[in-house]
Amino acid sequence: MLVRVARFASISVDFLDMRGERHLRQALGRPESELLQHEIDHLDGKLSFDRAVGENAVVHRTVFEAHRAAGTHPGGIHVELTGDDVTECLGGSEHIDEATLATRYESLCDPRLNHMQSLELAFLVAEELAAR
Repeated sequence: MLVRVARFASISVDFLDMRGERHLRQALGRPESELLQHEIDHLDGKLSFDRAVGENAVVHRTVFEAHRAAGTHPGGIHVELTGDDVTECLGGSEHIDEATLATRYESLCDPRLNHMQSLELAFLVAEELAAR
């Protein structure tokens, strides 16, 4: 289940850098404001369990689109993954659905993409990078 949270069109962020110096960053329009909120909000605006490969692809494509529009590029992506044959995330070519989710759910923390889902997402990210 993906719950999309609205992002502000303009934001101001007051923060301390690694040296403890205070900075104010303003993002006065989309897509920069949405991109900045995405980078600060490590839940990506999600308020419930999702982790579906198809939805992850949408999230990552949106990130790439926002960066492209802003003339920047993402420094990386963060995913939880394993080489094991787990069923902790919905979707992918194996068509893991809510009925099969619990069959091999082994994580005690965040749900992980299994080996096939990890490869699928890697190819989707590679396609986005190749399009630049």
